[in-house]
Amino acid sequence: MQKSWTWRWIQDVTGGEWLNSATCEGEICNICTDSRKIRQGDVFLALCGERFDGNAFLTDAMEAGAAGVICSRLPQDPQVRGLRVDDTLRAYQRLGHAHRMRWPGNVMVGVTGSFGKTSVKNFIGSVFREKWGDDAVLVTAGNTNNQIGVVQNLLNLKETHKASVLELGTSLPGEIARLRELVRPSIAVLTGIGAAHLEGLGGLEGVKREKRAIFTQARWGIVPASLLHDPIIAPALPEKVVTFGAAGENADVRISILEQSFAGSMVELTLPDGTSHRFHASFAGRHMAANAAAAAATGWVLEIDP
Repeated sequence: MQKSWTWRWIQDVTGGEWLNSATCEGEICNICTDSRKIRQGDVFLALCGERFDGNAFLTDAMEAGAAGVICSRLPQDPQVRGLRVDDTLRAYQRLGHAHRMRWPGNVMVGVTGSFGKTSVKNFIGSVFREKWGDDAVLVTAGNTNNQIGVVQNLLNLKETHKASVLELGTSLPGEIARLRELVRPSIAVLTGIGAAHLEGLGGLEGVKREKRAIFTQARWGIVPASLLHDPIIAPALPEKVVTFGAAGENADVRISILEQSFAGSMVELTLPDGTSHRFHASFAGRHMAANAAAAAATGWVLEIDP
């Protein structure tokens, strides 16, 4: 099964109603939220926000070659085909989640934190690609880690993917819980807690409460050693936990920098079984060593050789 959907499947997932009494048929290979990027045969999903309304571009999308639309307002143009739903963002998220659940065997890693998310995501992606190959791993594109971007990444899942690494971001309470429900990570990685989005999340304790939601129903938790016993984080951790850190930290997996130069660093990786491995790394700095340790911990959980 490749990345494709039928109109009937889309209707079943979204609960939409057919527009203009016209039932759509055929196979869909792409769901696009930008009417300017429509390709022949795409479905245009009309997202709405405080400063934009995709419903205003339904005709434009059809004229650009869309096979149909998913909208939240009845179009004035009788030639527009597709489905009307109450909330296009929720419909989009339902589609992303339903598509993700087509492959329950996909190794799904969710990454969140106040800092280091992108670096850790990329490090884990490198570990996975080394194991399974480039075509077998899906990694969040750029910083598309919000309520829309995560769905875009989920909809890119294909039969060839054995593992996925998705970055989950937040600025308001409840967003991580919602994204976690869409993604359903079996391995949840918390990179760290810091002073980011304090106003929207109600201070540092609010940040912790928001971020800890990623661990719900996860099989494994990957967490900084400094947060293992945190009174807010600890109760949310799954039964299986691996801690990570840099030199001097009491972590299950840690990376110590032995030497540094403009060309990178000579580092030592220590694993939970006490074994250690020395190698040259392209990064420098204690914070990047900790990020790399988070990736190494994820690899260790999956029994990937360092």
